[in-house]
Amino acid sequence: MSQTLAEKVGDHIAESVREATRATNEVTDAVADGLHAARCTAKQGYEKVGKCVDESAHRIQQNPLFAVVASMAAGVAIGVVAGLSLRRK
Repeated sequence: MSQTLAEKVGDHIAESVREATRATNEVTDAVADGLHAARCTAKQGYEKVGKCVDESAHRIQQNPLFAVVASMAAGVAIGVVAGLSLRRK
């Protein structure tokens, strides 16, 4: 049997809607996967920072004099570098 023009247009529209729905679902899945990966990365980073803070606190408690001297040395080094960079301008 021969389809009428209206039936052909209707079938074409239905197929277009199915393809658009499939494409929308694929994009939605890709965005969800990206968000999941970003959340996992952020969670891992947060855990690593927490471990680093805990380790630093432990080392400071083990040797507080070294921590004070190292902090002072870092401050002096930063001050010298900042002073030299300001002097050059």
